Amino acid sequence: MNASLVAALAAAIIAVIALAWALMERRRAGAAEARAWDLSQRFAATEARLHMAEDAAATQTELLRAQAAQSAQTAAEEMLKRTDETFRNRELMSQQRMEAQLKPVADTLRLFQEHVAALEKTRNEETGGLKEQLA
Repeated sequence: MNASLVAALAAAIIAVIALAWALMERRRAGAAEARAWDLSQRFAATEARLHMAEDAAATQTELLRAQAAQSAQTAAEEMLKRTDETFRNRELMSQQRMEAQLKPVADTLRLFQEHVAALEKTRNEETGGLKEQLA
């Protein structure tokens, strides 16, 4: 009987050890499952942050493009204003130079017209005097 008692006792010890091992494996599997769940949650949160960062980067890119276009437009308008102002200044300067160059000619022409008018007046007076003498 001792042998069957020893065998039963050995079987009971083996069963207790197997049960303890099964419980430890279950606990380890539960911990692994909890860790896997935590990692999947972290992954989902990280992926969401990544999508938000990508969206923010796309928005920033669009904003930078719009700002660059606006800056280019402003620079082009400023350059056009400066070019127009430079053109007007050069045109005014050219006109002033031309007036300065033509002033002596205009003065001479005015004097010539006055001289012609005086000659015409003298001629008319002389013609009037001749008509009186003839009449």
